[in-house]
Amino acid sequence: VFVTLTCAFRYGREDLDVLGLSFRKDLYISTFQAFPPLPDEKKPLSRLQERLLKKLGEQAYPFYFMIPQNLPCSVTLQPGPEDTGKACGVDFEIRAFCAKAVDEKIHKRNSVRLVIRKVQYAPEKPVRQYADICLFSTAQYKCPVAQTEADLVRVHLQCERVSPKMQSTKKRTRTAIPANVKREICLFHEQNPKASRDCVIRHVFKGHRLALGRSTISDILKEKEKWLFRLPTDTSTKARTPQQQRLEDALFLWFSEARARAMPVSDEILITKAKSVGERLGVPETFSYSVGWLQRFKQRRKIRFYKRHGRAASEGGAAVTDARRVLKAFLRGYDLNDIYSMGESGLFFRMEPNAALGPVSGKKRNTQRLTVALCVNALGTDKRKPLVVWECKRPHCFERDFDPNRVCCWRWNENARMTALLFEEWLQEFDRSMRVRNRHVVLLLHSTPAHKNTAEQLTNVSLRFLPPDTTSAIQPLDAGIIRNFRALYRRQQLQHYVRCVDAGKPQDVNIKEALYLVRDSWQQVSAATISNCWRHCDILPTHPEPAAPGSEEANTTAEVIRSISEILTRLPGTAGVTPDSILRADEDAPISETLADDGFVELARHCAPDSASETQDEDDRAPPRPATAREARRGLESALAYAEQNPDLFGIGEIDCIRGLIKKTAAVGHQNARQTTLCEYFRQ
Repeated sequence: VFVTLTCAFRYGREDLDVLGLSFRKDLYISTFQAFPPLPDEKKPLSRLQERLLKKLGEQAYPFYFMIPQNLPCSVTLQPGPEDTGKACGVDFEIRAFCAKAVDEKIHKRNSVRLVIRKVQYAPEKPVRQYADICLFSTAQYKCPVAQTEADLVRVHLQCERVSPKMQSTKKRTRTAIPANVKREICLFHEQNPKASRDCVIRHVFKGHRLALGRSTISDILKEKEKWLFRLPTDTSTKARTPQQQRLEDALFLWFSEARARAMPVSDEILITKAKSVGERLGVPETFSYSVGWLQRFKQRRKIRFYKRHGRAASEGGAAVTDARRVLKAFLRGYDLNDIYSMGESGLFFRMEPNAALGPVSGKKRNTQRLTVALCVNALGTDKRKPLVVWECKRPHCFERDFDPNRVCCWRWNENARMTALLFEEWLQEFDRSMRVRNRHVVLLLHSTPAHKNTAEQLTNVSLRFLPPDTTSAIQPLDAGIIRNFRALYRRQQLQHYVRCVDAGKPQDVNIKEALYLVRDSWQQVSAATISNCWRHCDILPTHPEPAAPGSEEANTTAEVIRSISEILTRLPGTAGVTPDSILRADEDAPISETLADDGFVELARHCAPDSASETQDEDDRAPPRPATAREARRGLESALAYAEQNPDLFGIGEIDCIRGLIKKTAAVGHQNARQTTLCEYFRQ
């Protein structure tokens, strides 16, 4: 049986103990072995001990402690109303426990505790008393605890209420973090992905003198996509969601189209239009279309009013010449890699070859259309992923696991046409990708209602709108890039129809197959074709270098047209159909439209069906059964055997790719395999 005396200094609440740090310091510890008694430690019994031994009997064993004089007295700070547990101060505790050794881990049921107090007595003579308190190191800091005056003849007692201000006991103060600081944190983390939270905290404190915690940094990085879209000049500390989001979306669509038509719009016109749109959207009557709401709407959409001066340039050749001169001067400060152009094209993706000349044998022409937006730089080294707009979100052919965004930028609305909201979303993503690469680029655009976006929202992309009646001459995409893309798509589509005829299947292309054809066609557009189209427009300050004499431009429009002519001869029912008629079928496909009031409301509601079918003809077709790992492995093994038997057609790299796919499917099948029971075996 051992007995210990402990003098401890507690300078924090028990519930503040974190990360193994205890707000308690043991000032003195003394241990005494009570049983079996040691002969060396026997001392004369005190009067109290003698009386206790008479009462308790021979099974009682006395123990002794000598408290050093330099230990502080028992001091307890008055706890606050919200404090729990032991109070701060100095306390003495005696603990008796049973153990084989002093350093053995003690169970609570084998020990007993007793708290005692050491009281300081102030003598009549003047004397200075000290208390040695060690906080975080072995150094001792002496400070006077009590002092008597010479003229006092009696003990002077005074109660003092002490309220220590410690960092751990302070109430947490909220720090308002501006949006541009959060954006800088996200950019720093993207540029230094391996940086720790402490490194990010030091970076913010060095630049903005803001002391942030690790949890705050983690919360900001969780919403990285949100803060990266904010402007560097945005110092707002609150990002509130508008009360009527659909109303503001519809109003912004109407404002974009009105600005594209050069219509004057004032605050009164905006409020009147907002009330009209709000009635169709079912906005509550209690909603106030106040001037304050209008100002916040303009701030969120970065709308500002300005005075108009003069008129547009005159039409004809003079306008084209003037536009080329202005563009050359504007683009002189940009590298050719940083000059981009974007354009849209309508595409009748399911059009059959005999439908290009009109109805045949009573069959109606298939006019299902999607909108494809293409974007590329002047050298053709950066072809952005195609933006495809379709009329529903999840067609039946997508099934459950297909993600269209892996193939293209997938967007949808009821009319399958480009709108200001879709363009704004794509433009913000394009600006973010340039910001991550630390590039400042310029984007050439048509002057259409869907493209009318506010340039103040962008940080690394400058918009340049081409004059209205000059795009056919100075827009590189209209100069031959889009035509080459359409020709490549039609060639792949016709090749697909040939395979369907050979397999005895109907000639048809669903939207899922069309997405792959769009991606493959855009990848086949050569950089030489793109450079030639930019050179033909004559808008660059320096022309791209021409191709080397030994290298030839691949997949030219003329070559593709000849391939289409050969394919048409292998398809039945295509007599009289020319490649030119097939390529011109998409020229009149609308890509954007002038919306009426109801059109803005419907687009704001996003009322396109999520699971609508592509056509009524496809509703009767059952979805294909998902392929199993075993079926996939057998098909790949057949493909591997065919590739090995035809070394002239397949290289060793392609064979290795097939072998890798076989290994991956075998691993998936092994993971999904399960052991069957004997009953299941005999049932088979």
